Amino acid sequence: MNRLLRYKFSITYFLAIVAVNVAWSWYGEYLLWPTPWPGISWAPLATIVGLWFVLRDYAQAELGNKVVLVMLAGMLVTYLLAGPQIAVASCTAFIIGELCDWFVFSKVKGSFARRMIISSLVAAPIDTVIFFAVSDMMVVVPGAKMLSLPTVLTEVASKLAAAYIVYLRIQNRTTIINGKVA
Repeated sequence: MNRLLRYKFSITYFLAIVAVNVAWSWYGEYLLWPTPWPGISWAPLATIVGLWFVLRDYAQAELGNKVVLVMLAGMLVTYLLAGPQIAVASCTAFIIGELCDWFVFSKVKGSFARRMIISSLVAAPIDTVIFFAVSDMMVVVPGAKMLSLPTVLTEVASKLAAAYIVYLRIQNRTTIINGKVA
């Protein structure tokens, strides 16, 4: 049990990847909530995706660059459990968005909080646009029956809001992960 707790962020990250993708695949049409603005919907799952970028950063603090193996395992299980359209879109967005997040987090210097927020600022828009474009759910005309560009922007904002909340929470304190100051 202690061994599992040592990798709690990596395990949580893996589970979040699979859970969100399976939820999109099975319940996607029910996960878009209308807003007061015509043509704009919001998916609360976007906030969880924003948190999974943060979880990836914590998992990288646990595993170093071996976090890529957790990413690959999450994509494989997603492909096995989700339908092909969501699986391909998610895997494509995931490969590009998460690798951008990983690269930026690895290269940016400074505190964990600074690296986390900068990598999220880069990865969230990339992941969102690629996911909706590849899944063929994005259209540019507001009010269309499929997702609109304003909806996609709302999703990006939700992801960044989640990352920003974590950033505010940790920016002024030192985080210790596996005995290392992060």
